[in-house]
Amino acid sequence: VNGNPVPAYLAMPAEEGPHPGIIVMSEIFGVNENIKNVCMRLADQGYAAVTVDHFHREEESTSPFDQPEIGLEKRSRLKDVELIAEMRAAVDALKTLDAVNADSIGSLGFCLGGRLSYLAACTIPDLAACVVFYGGGVVNDSPTENMPVPPVEMTANIRCPVLAHYAEEDHTVPQEHLERIRQALKDHGKEHEVIQYPGTIHGFANDSKPDSYEPESAKLAWERTHAFLENHLKD
Repeated sequence: VNGNPVPAYLAMPAEEGPHPGIIVMSEIFGVNENIKNVCMRLADQGYAAVTVDHFHREEESTSPFDQPEIGLEKRSRLKDVELIAEMRAAVDALKTLDAVNADSIGSLGFCLGGRLSYLAACTIPDLAACVVFYGGGVVNDSPTENMPVPPVEMTANIRCPVLAHYAEEDHTVPQEHLERIRQALKDHGKEHEVIQYPGTIHGFANDSKPDSYEPESAKLAWERTHAFLENHLKD
């Protein structure tokens, strides 16, 4: 990006292409084994999946699940302008691969990465699908210098369908914020589905975090995700 290498992890399907592509964005914990496993599972489903290490400027690019304050501190140093450039570069890198269908690339992310997936849909016009897992900060009433414009305020720029999964009880996304996301997508006429999962908390789809993981809801969210991706990236 801008002449500087950025670490990334790529998982490719075993079969010959061309395959649809997906850029995967991590939580505040970084590109850990859980995120690599998500990429590998997507590859098993027939997608070229790449995840960029957005925390590569840090001395340690991953943070432990049981110390979220470390990841939050690192997140405060991330800059949207750099994140957008890195996501754009990931899309462009997929497009250069002979095994990837350059017209069928989507975004998918969790927590911070859910916000980034929405942001990618707002700023990368050639995405064909956007999946958000409990993205916090899509609505932000206290923007910062590093993250000056909340993604929800850019909703008019989205050109692809959006599927968003949210917990019923999410400490990072008040119900009022969720309604503002729904309203923005509706007001701007975007194809979308925003689903809340009863009896869940933030992080319910992360099978590496037993304190928040909810197997039945996670299974349902992934089934809906695969159907959505198949519909918009494979057809």
